[in-house]
Parts: sequence; C-alpha cells; structure tokens
Amino acid sequence: MPEEMTRFIDWYNDTNPLSRDKNLPGIARVGIAQLWFEVIHPFHDVNGRVGRAIADHALSQSLGYPTTACLATALEGDNKSYYLQREKASRGSLDVNIWFDYFADRVIKTQEIAREEVDFVMAKSGFYEVYGDQLTDRQARMVSRVFAEGRKGFEGGITTRRYEPITKCPNRTASRDLSDRVAKVTIIPLRGGGRTTRYELALVEPAGLGLEKR
Repeated sequence: MPEEMTRFIDWYNDTNPLSRDKNLPGIARVGIAQLWFEVIHPFHDVNGRVGRAIADHALSQSLGYPTTACLATALEGDNKSYYLQREKASRGSLDVNIWFDYFADRVIKTQEIAREEVDFVMAKSGFYEVYGDQLTDRQARMVSRVFAEGRKGFEGGITTRRYEPITKCPNRTASRDLSDRVAKVTIIPLRGGGRTTRYELALVEPAGLGLEKR
C-alpha cells in the first residue's frame, strides 16, 4: 500500500500541467487520478470523498485556476453507474478507454451543474432585490424555505397546505397571503397539478448581471 501510494503521488506531481509535463490531456489525467486512487483504496473510510477531491484538484490544475464546478456532485448523483464503471476499469485488461468515455461525460455534467448553481444564486439575488422589501414575515419564511431547496427547486410547488406548517398560520391566512403574492406577481401559478393550485416564485434577473435567456 505505501509503495502504491508513493507511485501514485510521484506520478501526480510529475504530470502537474502547471509546472511539468503538458503532454497528458487534462481530462485524461483527471480520470486516471480518480481511478488510480480509488483502486489503491488506502483508507478504511472516506476513500470516495478523498478521490473526488483529488479529481476536483486535478481538474483545477488542468484549467489553470480553481474550478467553480464540483465533480463530486456529478459523481454522487450517478452512484450506481459510477461504481459499475470503476469496477469494470479496475479488472481484467485494465483498459480504461470506456472509463474515460464515462468520466468525460461526468465532467460535462459537472459544468452543467455549475451553470445551474450560478443561475440559481443570481435568480435568488434578483428575487430579493426586487421583492424582498414587499414580503411579510410569513411570506419571507416561505420564500426562504423554497430557496433552501437549492437549484433543484421546491418539489411540488407552493400550496396553501404546505404554506400553513411552514409559516404556522391557518388555511384562510395562507390562502390570503398567496393571493396577495399572486396579485403582486411575486409568485405565479404552475400549469397542471390537479385540483390543488400550486405556485412557484417569479424569478427575475438581479440588476446589472444579465442572466442569459433560455
């Protein structure tokens, strides 16, 4: 184990694109580093977390600056395929070409996640910039709860039934609060959803940041 880790660390340092060998493509180095460390599996626990941190570090080195993307998030979101592909690459002929195909796809997904995170933060900033002063304490609690879900959103939308326990108010007050926000275009009804009216926040661009329209 110590010998394998020494070989791995020496290789990692020798292939650092910021100071030495620039012939190894960045994405290949990231994929090899991730796989090699995980195959060595030097710890009783946390190998996955350390391996993903190494991959993020290697990706930052290949870019020449700290990446805003999080490769760990993309890998954790695809655990079943990740472990399957890692297992295939670490057995038999040790051919890593299929692993590279899979890993490159995860890196692309990482960039998509990073973009979604940036869009979410900007949209949240824009919402509070435009509507923050208009919210009552109850409404502010509901909005905070929605944003706490992050880029994936508040599953199922906002309803009076969900508004009540979050803001600790009766159904009539919840209905009145939501109607008030609809009238002021702070929330908008979702299409479909059955008999229960569901809403989502009316997100806006923060001034001067210019979110890309999609």
